[in-house]
Amino acid sequence: MIRHKHIRTGLLAALTLVPALPLAQAHAETPAPSAHTSVQFQLGSKYYTDRTGKHALATAPYLNATGLTMVPLRALAESLSAGVVWNQAKHAATVTGAPFGTITISSFENKGGVLFVPVRTIASQMGADVGWDSASHAVTLSRKNLGQTFRYDFSQGDDGWKGGFADLPVDYDPAIYDLKYDRELLPLEGGANKTNYGLKLQGSNRSDDLFMFLTKKVEGLEPNTEYGGNVTFTLYTNQDGGGIGVGGAPAESVYLKAGIIGTEPQAVKSGEAGSEFYRMNIDKGNQATDGANVKIVGNVAKPDASKPGYQPVKFECTATAKTNAKGELFLLIGTDSGYEGISTFYFDDFSLTVAKK
Repeated sequence: MIRHKHIRTGLLAALTLVPALPLAQAHAETPAPSAHTSVQFQLGSKYYTDRTGKHALATAPYLNATGLTMVPLRALAESLSAGVVWNQAKHAATVTGAPFGTITISSFENKGGVLFVPVRTIASQMGADVGWDSASHAVTLSRKNLGQTFRYDFSQGDDGWKGGFADLPVDYDPAIYDLKYDRELLPLEGGANKTNYGLKLQGSNRSDDLFMFLTKKVEGLEPNTEYGGNVTFTLYTNQDGGGIGVGGAPAESVYLKAGIIGTEPQAVKSGEAGSEFYRMNIDKGNQATDGANVKIVGNVAKPDASKPGYQPVKFECTATAKTNAKGELFLLIGTDSGYEGISTFYFDDFSLTVAKK
């Protein structure tokens, strides 16, 4: 079972349109295996190395007033195949990865806008070994048996993701449902974005319910094997919280759901002739309720209602699933809407880490 840990260290000072359902598809990405992962930092050096090479740092690692070796949290975590999410409201960071679970860090040192943490404290929580070279003042962290990490940023294409829609009539009118799945430029502030792409989902809820979803097949795992996984991603939303709408609020009544599943999620025909609907072939729950395969991770309210336009929101989900006979798992991210109106969202920066249980 994936565990959750909370750390407060007193030694720290502050850390296209889709006219035919259910799916559209594009090309696949290359996974980044990480059976053995290590990262090395050097005191006073603005460079660090990991399995992908040498990288620059905005601020160098250092010794704090109590003699602890402090390293940048994000570089440490991501080099060890873990995800980092910042929660501004709680003023805390979470580090999540398989198989150690989630670590919440609510105290840290801030140097030039970079969160620094004591390397041995965090490394031990992540199950990493720590080595120190006194001659070069270098610290090396390593973890074994991490499984695999997959990342998707859509800079070159859809990376093999599919988009689909469910909970609407089979004979729906495309003119009023406004269903779209596509890879598009993200609607970043100022409208000057020319290079940063994401996946777009759009649809109008015309039948008291609408489930819009993205799914991705993950290959190359061991067949019929249980894996623990963690997925992080960014939602771009323009919905203000606290609003009122038909059937429900346009932000709080649109539930964001995520899951890792051993069966390919699909919208399939269900019901009797003349009253058929597209329904999911897995248990996603309904609107405000979880399903056996998918859990609610939040809603689509943007962080700052005082600012116009789209804003990014980070989400994460941990789950356990068994691969199928081909060694495949499937990611599923979707919005389950009780708001009877049009919703348009963008998704980017997906990262999935899986490890055998």
